[in-house]
Amino acid sequence: SHPLMFDTDGDALRDGAEAGFGTSPVTRDFDRDGIYDGLDTPIVTAFSDTMEAGTAGWTTSGLWHQVTEPPQLANSATHSWWYGQDSTVDFDTGATNSGYLRMVNSITVPEAFPQLQFFGWYETETFGTDFDQRWIQVYVNGQWVHYAQLSGDPMNSWNFYTIDLAEFAVQSIRIGFYFDTIDDVLNTFEGWYV
Repeated sequence: SHPLMFDTDGDALRDGAEAGFGTSPVTRDFDRDGIYDGLDTPIVTAFSDTMEAGTAGWTTSGLWHQVTEPPQLANSATHSWWYGQDSTVDFDTGATNSGYLRMVNSITVPEAFPQLQFFGWYETETFGTDFDQRWIQVYVNGQWVHYAQLSGDPMNSWNFYTIDLAEFAVQSIRIGFYFDTIDDVLNTFEGWYV
């Protein structure tokens, strides 16, 4: 019997590998991240979407629609959601405009370390909070609420966002992305991709 074939103590490490990692979760670092396995943060994924599976599971309003790279931008293989117009590659409709991209189905937020993580790219009038607003919305207790406004992050590059959802732990919620121009001027920028 070869030691790499068996896991006699049932700890998910084959017997031959344990010597290199240790046998106790307080001294073992199986993923070699510098944190002992017994102290590692558990990762629970309640929902995941690379945007490659199409539009099912999402509902939209305003200028939100799914696009393909090229000609538009994508962080996953080839698809993303975009708040913008294909014909002009901006969000200038001649009027104030807004719209949402929202999950159709609810998820139960994990109790341990609940977070929303996603990639986004934007080009708008400002980095600030006054115009061309980008919001994370949450549907909870029967209503959509603005939860976190994105601002001050680098423009014209893919940014990785982590939004703390601790106040919604073990609750059933839906996530939304909301864009609002606030006014009808200076809207000739590319918009927001998720």
